[in-house]
Amino acid sequence: MTTQILNASQMLGHGVLHAFYRGNRYHCLFLKATFDWVADGLMLPATEPMPLHLNDLFIGENKEYAASFERELAPLLYPTDLTPFRPKTDVVLIGDAVAPEGKPQREWLARLKVGTLQHGLHVTGPRHWQYSRLGGWTLSDPSPVASVPLDYRFAFGGARTGVQGQTDYFEANPVGLGWLDPQQLDRDQRYPAPQLLLPGERLGAIDQTVSVAGFAPISPFWAPRSHLAGTYQGEPGYPDDFDLRFWNAAPEALQAEPLLKGGEWVELEGMSPAGIERSRLPTYMVWASVDTGGARPRLDPMSLDLVYIDWPKRQVTMRWAAVVDEADGARRIAMHATPLDRSHRE
Repeated sequence: MTTQILNASQMLGHGVLHAFYRGNRYHCLFLKATFDWVADGLMLPATEPMPLHLNDLFIGENKEYAASFERELAPLLYPTDLTPFRPKTDVVLIGDAVAPEGKPQREWLARLKVGTLQHGLHVTGPRHWQYSRLGGWTLSDPSPVASVPLDYRFAFGGARTGVQGQTDYFEANPVGLGWLDPQQLDRDQRYPAPQLLLPGERLGAIDQTVSVAGFAPISPFWAPRSHLAGTYQGEPGYPDDFDLRFWNAAPEALQAEPLLKGGEWVELEGMSPAGIERSRLPTYMVWASVDTGGARPRLDPMSLDLVYIDWPKRQVTMRWAAVVDEADGARRIAMHATPLDRSHRE
């Protein structure tokens, strides 16, 4: 039996039939909407919303250097809208950290808060490791800067030459800075250090490993997500050891459990010359009407599983999702969304 899936809302939406464990199939439904971050704590429906992305979108993809693009190494910009299920709400942000008042500083704190969920970064200007006979490898003071991209290319990680001459990549961030082996370094050269750290973490030695710090989504090819993908043996669907947490792309500190509902206040610090910026997530009632042939359709709530902040555009994209078992025998599924904020109804 073919199930008819309808988008009865004003949002962008889609539904796909997806095979999970042992080939069991589910209708995976989602609606997404983009909102402009405006003054006085308001977010209003965007005049230019984000389109649907049916594949993961990576930094550097479809750009002038696409011929040398390597998907497995590239930072993830936006996770596919066809993500079938997220156990937690992902909160992610792309943009720049901006020094207080926009004036160059050596270091400052960038902080993202949504409801009770909070995560911070220690941001520094450029600095480097350099060698001297008396002091060995020492870290320079940061140079003052007005902004730093909140990009994993500025966090800890990178690549280095292995013992057999091969290129080894730091599995949690192959494009970062500071993953160094002092035995392989040229003492006449300087080596850049990461500019994004977790608050409280400090670099004390050139061979020290620190956390990969950021607000951006994590690539499915990088740890820790790659460790959750399971062991594929060629069977259809997902392997038995596939972990559904794989679909959460946000840093662990920015995965909300219980799920966010909408209406939470969003607070950004260290990302605007104006200081702390605040606004509130819109509130919607979102559901799927599932007609299985009974007297009345079943009403399944759709859960908010993504809050994506594109700070350069001052936009927030939200996604709501639900999963309906194909075994339920649904004839028709209709997705609905009703704004609960008065400003969104007018």
